[in-house]
Amino acid sequence: MELLDSIRANMENNFKKARELYQKGLYPNALAYYFRALNAAEILEDKASEAEAKKGIHFCYALEYEYDQVLAYCDDLLTHYQLESEQREFTLAAKATALNRKGQFRQAEKLLKDLLYSDSPRVRYRAHTDLGLLYYFLHRFSENDSMELAFENLKAAYEHSLDLGGDPRFRAASNMGLVYLEKGEAELALRYFEESLQYAGSDYYKAQTHNELGRVYAILGDLEKSEEFFEKAAKYALENSKFLTLTYNIYYRGLVQITLDKVNNAYNYLHTALYSFLEHKHYPEVVAIYKKLSSLFEDSHPQRAEHFLNEYHHYLNYIDPLGEE
Repeated sequence: MELLDSIRANMENNFKKARELYQKGLYPNALAYYFRALNAAEILEDKASEAEAKKGIHFCYALEYEYDQVLAYCDDLLTHYQLESEQREFTLAAKATALNRKGQFRQAEKLLKDLLYSDSPRVRYRAHTDLGLLYYFLHRFSENDSMELAFENLKAAYEHSLDLGGDPRFRAASNMGLVYLEKGEAELALRYFEESLQYAGSDYYKAQTHNELGRVYAILGDLEKSEEFFEKAAKYALENSKFLTLTYNIYYRGLVQITLDKVNNAYNYLHTALYSFLEHKHYPEVVAIYKKLSSLFEDSHPQRAEHFLNEYHHYLNYIDPLGEE
């Protein structure tokens, strides 16, 4: 009995440490403690604690962009554990997010549409958010005209966030900035990104928003302010090993160089970002960059443009975009 009590106490301590590290954004460190808690839970045959540990594990993997692992743990939770209704729906949403980020849009769309009918406002907020982002990415790199669907869902998510506050408000405002920027309404995008900065609960979120503000100010013609925000984001990313944040920084700088008609600079930035996105399995951005590179060299180097266009079609097929069945 004393041994089992010791194991249980150790499990609770590991859970506490894992949550503390998670809140600090130290996801690989948190993972180690969640796995220790999981081992203890399995020894104790405590199914509720096993599920709690696996939930923490898939959250950490999601924030480290390990989407194959997210899918594996979500499927495990859905198959082998009795989850409460809202917890089950959030697990389905996490699975849809991973499928979305891997470019498997048909499957993600089906899951998210079902979640729009949830009794939980938090789940509906999450479903509208992820569905809006799905349509947003689809619009950016494919021939599907899904911009209005993206706007409708992200606007619905924003309206839900007004009651939820905190992190949902940050994400919803940031996403509204993204969609307005894509619609060519930079002033409105700026307003929402500035709002998101007010609700950014961590330096990591602030760095993400600084990247977006750098892009917006470049479009508005204020290159000095643009560079200021890009530098803030890059400094944070380098000092804290947030390599995906740095990749977006490089990607956005490449887009800015295109607007300045500096083709070689744009190519160097975009090509560097491309390989990092491939490494992180962010296939929507991979496709978007290949499409942009093809357009970039269409007039000056047709053969080069054709090569990038072929790569665009390769990854477009690979990620299974929505379309006619």
